[in-house]
Amino acid sequence: MYKICRPLGLIWSDLWGENLFRIGVMIKIVLIFTLMPTIQHEWFIPFIVSWVENPTTLPWSGHLAAGGDPLAFPYGVVMFIFHLPTTAIGWAIDHIFAVEHFTSIGFRVSLFMADILLLLVLLQSFENHWKKVLMYYWLSPLVLFVSYWHGQTDLIPVALFIYSLTLLKRGNYWVAGLILACSI
Repeated sequence: MYKICRPLGLIWSDLWGENLFRIGVMIKIVLIFTLMPTIQHEWFIPFIVSWVENPTTLPWSGHLAAGGDPLAFPYGVVMFIFHLPTTAIGWAIDHIFAVEHFTSIGFRVSLFMADILLLLVLLQSFENHWKKVLMYYWLSPLVLFVSYWHGQTDLIPVALFIYSLTLLKRGNYWVAGLILACSI
């Protein structure tokens, strides 16, 4: 028989009662505030900041015209748009207080948001296996290392891809195709 999935908002409110979730949130917030992955510092953040400081140009051509590294941001528009709001907010805070720390935190917050989205979608898909999803995904050393220590941003397309699969399963073909295209 077909089972109706709970909305992500209900899952989110129930999630705060789980100790494993709270432990993972604390670990990830500590990593967001204390680590500065090299690839983010040297490539990803300068790319987004160059557009924030000169938004009249296309991000890639403007970055190259300003003498930026051609390897700086090898991702598409969706990844740029996903990272832009939190990075720009961090950049604004840095300029208000004359520091250079919040731009990078803003960038990593966007990864944390993708991490939470993926967790919610996995919990929605595997409703009867919350503890396993929390242990094997949310507290996974692999996710912690790749995303928070090394600085890769692969969580964003993975979260979009898994979300598109859940939409496909529910019969939302058009929206699933759009989200799948964004993940690619």
